[in-house]
Amino acid sequence: MSIEEAYDLGIDGIFNKPFDRKVLVNCLANALIPVSDRWQRAPQALTSNQQNHFIVFPNFEKARLDHQIGVGRGGMFVLKTENFPMVSDLIRFRIDFEDRPLFPIEGTGWVRWVRPLQAGTLSPGIGVEFQSLTKSSASYVKEILSTFKTTSFIPRG
Repeated sequence: MSIEEAYDLGIDGIFNKPFDRKVLVNCLANALIPVSDRWQRAPQALTSNQQNHFIVFPNFEKARLDHQIGVGRGGMFVLKTENFPMVSDLIRFRIDFEDRPLFPIEGTGWVRWVRPLQAGTLSPGIGVEFQSLTKSSASYVKEILSTFKTTSFIPRG
């Protein structure tokens, strides 16, 4: 099973052996924090070589149906065709929707997987685990999750 398949099936974290106990404890502590609080923590500082990713879609529903974006319980898939970050990079992102200009999905997150090429019916893109979201983005993501009930932690797209 691939990492992206595991996140799509709903796992919250992956640990390589030998694993760092601190990483394990942090993941478990994070899983116990209610979603409403989890994404409201202060974003970690980005270093100068870390990327900002800004993407605009006409609207969320069309992007979702076209498999250009997928929102899960812990992160999102976003269509990308170039300038891919590396797995484990902490990135800043802003996803705008032309029909809802006041409701972007904006925050920071860790890149958990990268699909640089089309794979069957799956578009190229990245899987990002949310580290922090703006207050309005967290509300919008919770609204999306309540509407589209998903078990995926990070959807495959």
